[in-house]
Amino acid sequence: MRKKKIYDDDDGRTIADMSQVSRQSLLIPRKPEKNADKDSASNDPSAQNDNPWEEQKLSKGEGFAFAFGAMSAAMLVALIFVLAALVVICIIYFFGK
Repeated sequence: MRKKKIYDDDDGRTIADMSQVSRQSLLIPRKPEKNADKDSASNDPSAQNDNPWEEQKLSKGEGFAFAFGAMSAAMLVALIFVLAALVVICIIYFFGK
């Protein structure tokens, strides 16, 4: 029988209860069951609005703004990489002779 590990900094508090979480199969991924979530949400009124972002629908303009913002951020990162590569190429060309 294994000895239980004792940690010096453990005060016994539970930060996140993971007792209801099960390991998913890697070969056959499944979506979580909706019935189990509804039963637990009906008993606990504070758990009813766990995912407020799923209930909100974006307008066409807001969706475009989010997509434009994400694309502009990606283009900025790509531009930084291209400029860094250009600087390295210039350094090799001028000082490599």
